[in-house]
Amino acid sequence: MAPPDVYVMQENIWNSFATKILNRRMVVLLSGALDSILLKGDMQQVAWLVGHELGHHRAGHLDFVRKLANVGDWCIWLKLWYSRRAEMTCDRMGLYCAGSLKASQLALVNATVGAQLAAQVNTQEAIRQWNEHRGEFFVRYRTLYSTHPHHLARLEHLAIVAPELGIAT
Repeated sequence: MAPPDVYVMQENIWNSFATKILNRRMVVLLSGALDSILLKGDMQQVAWLVGHELGHHRAGHLDFVRKLANVGDWCIWLKLWYSRRAEMTCDRMGLYCAGSLKASQLALVNATVGAQLAAQVNTQEAIRQWNEHRGEFFVRYRTLYSTHPHHLARLEHLAIVAPELGIAT
């Protein structure tokens, strides 16, 4: 895959996205995300963020043929499920690019609670609480209507797949 162009856009929210315009692949990092990561000087977290977005390109999530053939368009629940699975796929790619479970989880925690609190979050306890509450009605309801998996589910997923990718936990 030819490397896409990477841009930083001034927007004080924690987000980033991959896009494709006229067959030109791009990754856009919003400054809120980049600043909060760079505040701690952790380039592995930046690698996770960029790797996650590159994953959308590599997995073909933005290709016209894939979008055209998206079987979920006729069923919203299937489309949302596919979107959540695509995010998990890209989390794996980000983890591989970062080469560190801790940095990958910290980047995700940073997106959840912000740069100032991220280092204080006990990810193992957060995952334990996720497993305790994941089956509750409102948690399942929120997940069913979401394009992205819950961040706690993503933290757990990263911990599960790290050994598969040869990344120490």
